[in-house]
Amino acid sequence: MIRVISKIFLKYYLVQLKRCIKWDRDQVYKIQEIRNDKENYIMQEKIKFKREIVKSIQIIIQMKAIYLLVLVSLCLGNDQTVYSVDQRLGKYTLNEGKSPVALAWGYYKHEVMEDGWGKLYIWTSDTFKSHEYSLKTSYAAGYLEGSITYEHIYNHFWSWYDFTFGKEKVDQKLEQYLLEQYEYARGLVKENRGDEYYEALERILAQNDGLFQAIQDKAPINKKLTWVQLLLLQACGDIYELKEAMKTKQERIQWHLLSSEEFEWEREKRISCSALIKALDDWSDVWMAHTTWTSYQNMLRIYKYYQFSGPNPYRVSFSSKPGLLYSKDDFYVLPDSNMVVIETTNGILDTSLYDLINAQTLLTWQRVPVAHSISKGGEKWTKTFIRHNSGTYNNQYIVIDLKVVKKGTQGPEKDFIWISETVPGFAIALDVTDKVKSNGNYWKSYNIPYTPEVYDKAGYTEAVKKDPIKYSYELCPRGQMMKRDAPKVKSLQDMKQFIRYNDYKNDEFSDKNPANAISSRLDLLDTNPRAHGSIDGKVASLASVPLNIAYIQSGPTTDQQPVFSWTPLFNGIHWGQPTTFNFTWVEVKEEKIV
Repeated sequence: MIRVISKIFLKYYLVQLKRCIKWDRDQVYKIQEIRNDKENYIMQEKIKFKREIVKSIQIIIQMKAIYLLVLVSLCLGNDQTVYSVDQRLGKYTLNEGKSPVALAWGYYKHEVMEDGWGKLYIWTSDTFKSHEYSLKTSYAAGYLEGSITYEHIYNHFWSWYDFTFGKEKVDQKLEQYLLEQYEYARGLVKENRGDEYYEALERILAQNDGLFQAIQDKAPINKKLTWVQLLLLQACGDIYELKEAMKTKQERIQWHLLSSEEFEWEREKRISCSALIKALDDWSDVWMAHTTWTSYQNMLRIYKYYQFSGPNPYRVSFSSKPGLLYSKDDFYVLPDSNMVVIETTNGILDTSLYDLINAQTLLTWQRVPVAHSISKGGEKWTKTFIRHNSGTYNNQYIVIDLKVVKKGTQGPEKDFIWISETVPGFAIALDVTDKVKSNGNYWKSYNIPYTPEVYDKAGYTEAVKKDPIKYSYELCPRGQMMKRDAPKVKSLQDMKQFIRYNDYKNDEFSDKNPANAISSRLDLLDTNPRAHGSIDGKVASLASVPLNIAYIQSGPTTDQQPVFSWTPLFNGIHWGQPTTFNFTWVEVKEEKIV
């Protein structure tokens, strides 16, 4: 792209220069012919000549300035050059432009400094419909992503690692678990040829394999990740439970021995997100909103668009981070099935459940794409997801199926929202459409299990005895805020404001604590502030989902609170991020390669 721009500007520059020279030569000839008898005419022509020279020089200077601005912009990462990956003599090759035999193609727009988000677009070839061909296109999709985002993957990995492990070395048992689990997944594929579930699993493994190979091929030696490091990154949600499960019973966190402040901080590190789904009374519109809670060290963001071909073709767009093949937030738009998938994390308070975790399961980052691939409704999605439950990254997944929504009615009788909840050794999926309708046409979610089975097994029955407010599904601060404010959401703008809400100094349910809000801000704590809390907002609507459109905002909320900036007070690694997060909402949509 830079070479093309350079050639265009150079050509224009030479045209202007030649124009000046030709004008000069022509005028000299003309002046010589009339020198003896037309002095006034000569003087006028000389003046015109000088003016023309000055005008041409100004044009050249302006074009050079524009060229330099474009060049700087491209060097900063806004190069929308299309790249493609094909296979030649068994080797996957990255090409500039779309190759005629491309297996995957796309581009990356690094607009993090402009609006807080990079945007990644990847398409795969549908030349053949076979599973074998889809494995090649999936591998190529991963290879393409790794090739054009490896520097951002490096920056995000070490920022995430610093928050997750600090100066500790990763437990060898954890590394061994991840290696064994990946081989177990490969084994499942080999044992179940022809089954659509395991074919979908094989495609996500192929995509991850391609991502890793690209990092090895394209990244400089000081920015490569090892195989274990990439598995750690993909399992960044599963790590919440895996870190504790690798410890002995004596080494595990002893919740009952922690001070109130320590208890809250340890739980904050293991939970994330607030979510609301709201339909109007006549079902003429539906909005789905989500905000991710995590360390601010994880604020290097990419919004991704994937189009996969093969036996189960589908498109998906989602908020994410460099290197991840799923959202982890989670927030997904699935336009072909007209669904949205979001989640909030429940977390585990009963540490005895860690004994049930083993490597003969599938991790969350593997099960989510499988469910996307083979599911066209909420029941199929949730029941697919809980198969091979690992008991790690234990979330309430919420699947909103907009196909069943009919405007001007009393709403769907069933299948509007299905949820799933998990703990080690147990998983459940159920239709909550009736609950949504009886509750005022909304569903709320905020890190406390809804189902009695998971609520009890995860340890909340005991926890609520010690704190009847904080661990109550209905009485916790966000539960009461949502009950109060969800009925007020009547528009897209209302939903945007709702999901970014934090008025902790004035809200009766916040108790003056900036963590007790829809969008948490632990950096605003009076004592021991931490760079942790809500890092974004995402909203989709009944009309936007089929068009693969979402509305997103990056950074800690600023609606009622000051803008967050990195300062020496917060010294965690945050490579590649803006210094200040003062971004507006952005509409993101699927693009096309012409």
